[in-house]
Amino acid sequence: ADQLRIQAAAQPPLALPPATLYTLRQPNSAPMKTLALLLALLTAAPALAEPALVFSFITEKIEFGPGDLVEAEAGISHSEPFPAINFRMSAAKAAEFEAMSGRHIGDPMDILVCGRLISSPVIREPIRGGSGQINGQFTPDEAIKLAEKLRTGACAGV
Repeated sequence: ADQLRIQAAAQPPLALPPATLYTLRQPNSAPMKTLALLLALLTAAPALAEPALVFSFITEKIEFGPGDLVEAEAGISHSEPFPAINFRMSAAKAAEFEAMSGRHIGDPMDILVCGRLISSPVIREPIRGGSGQINGQFTPDEAIKLAEKLRTGACAGV
């Protein structure tokens, strides 16, 4: 029997080892080719997952997943009468974000939550402290749901 090697992502939700060996009895049959493609897509899915939060410049970006945000809660914007999302980063991400924002003074920074562009503010100075607020014209329900997605890193259903 021929063998097919599929590289699986090392992240949950699939409990497959990083390299799983599948033995196919009829590897060239249409059902087996379909199965092989399906297995490849399923095991690659965690690696293709959209990060919960991305701050992006043209030349570099920083992605946040589970554990990178210590806190994310819906609140009210400091500058507009709209719901907003208040967040606090882990110490490691805060240092990385401060350095990156310092390299991009005067540049617009795209803020994406679960792949959705929220805003593109221009950076006026390095962003220090690791906490901030994401403003967009959210409904209260959208702000609550987006904050939950930021806390858990789960973007499904956005």
